[in-house]
Amino acid sequence: MCVMVPAEVVRAALEMPISRELWALIDREQRKDLGAEAVPVYVVPPLSPEIQRAADAADAARRQIDARLKALHEHPAPRALFCGKLWTIHLRRVLDGGAVEDGLIRPCCGRSDCPHCWRRRLSRVYARLTACLLDDPERGDDGTIKRRLPRLGSVHVAEVSWPEWPALDRSIRRQHGGDCGRLRLRRFDNRVLVVCGEPFRGSRALPPAEACLLLAEAVEELHPERNSYRQNGSWYDRQPARWHQVQRFLSAIDLDGVAGTLAELGQKARRLRSPNLQGLFWRSVDAASADATAAGIGLSSDPARPSSAKEEHCSSRRYSGAPPGAAQGLEGRGERGEEFDPGATPWG
Repeated sequence: MCVMVPAEVVRAALEMPISRELWALIDREQRKDLGAEAVPVYVVPPLSPEIQRAADAADAARRQIDARLKALHEHPAPRALFCGKLWTIHLRRVLDGGAVEDGLIRPCCGRSDCPHCWRRRLSRVYARLTACLLDDPERGDDGTIKRRLPRLGSVHVAEVSWPEWPALDRSIRRQHGGDCGRLRLRRFDNRVLVVCGEPFRGSRALPPAEACLLLAEAVEELHPERNSYRQNGSWYDRQPARWHQVQRFLSAIDLDGVAGTLAELGQKARRLRSPNLQGLFWRSVDAASADATAAGIGLSSDPARPSSAKEEHCSSRRYSGAPPGAAQGLEGRGERGEEFDPGATPWG
């Protein structure tokens, strides 16, 4: 529905501070033409000079980071020999209403010596640090974003060695509390760039855009071990996992064969084919039906074993010292990246 508001009303609204009178004025003008079916109009006031300067600086920083991402993707990054072919993971999640969705996926290896996975990892780090340092959205009582605004003020930056980082982190938490927003990026030579929302020992204040560009330069020297880039406190950006791992199979299961078996069982399955992931997803009415379907396609009888969290952590710490992105065969023990969450399925 289109609502016509006189120009003089809009002009007066832009000059008025946000108040109850403003909304009442607009509402009265709407009801003159539309009566009870009036649709509320939200007039966004102009940005203050401080916010406008911060927004311009953030836009300039984003353009420079976009140029780095473009250069990162200019050249091909082939997969390592067995990337996406070593194992298959059985995932499950419970939907609203009690329905259960299962999936078989063949994730990328996520290792630092795989050029394809290393480039994906660097791209994620660029996206995370940009959102963390350049954005400070205004949120409502329910946590939803009401208005996207740039981060104002200053952040505090320092560089320490990797052995010094744990003591510095404890010092920041003692001084400002565990919820103090902070992040750190570990370079390949074990130098650590620390950015915090509050001042700490040995830090210097920088505008958020400058700190973001400083971090962007350091991303090119990111250490290949897991969690080399991390955000803590109020800057923590991990979302609760929507899927849980049922079992990991130490082989590449034939997804086409599983799809044929599901069709014989009367289950509708959807294939997911993307450069980063191969998968197959299907839904059941409840957990009992999901278990029966899994048994019907032979998942429960597969000789492979589920992996424990402890084993996952220990195996991910292995690193051969090979330069990041240097593809190897099975001999390469590169560092595995972050855990994979398939997110939205073909059903949306």
